[in-house]
Amino acid sequence: MPSGYAPPMVDTTVCLLAPKTILPAEALSRFTAEHPDLQVRWVEYQEPNELRRARVLGTVTPELQELEPQLTDEDRAALRSAVAVVALDLPT
Repeated sequence: MPSGYAPPMVDTTVCLLAPKTILPAEALSRFTAEHPDLQVRWVEYQEPNELRRARVLGTVTPELQELEPQLTDEDRAALRSAVAVVALDLPT
């Protein structure tokens, strides 16, 4: 086998969780073109700053928790099957 070769993975879903403004569309297009074996799923997800800060400090209240963006059933299924997740924030 050539150096650096990795056999293909059975499930090749990769999820990106972030606001779409964080990664230029051309960068995402280039990445998917260079990796046709990966199924890239973009999940629009961004927590409000006050919730993010409370998570860091360990002071999340029920009121702040309600600010967490909701994922669709399709998003949750993609996350369950993903072999990799790249995220700015992670949902609970």
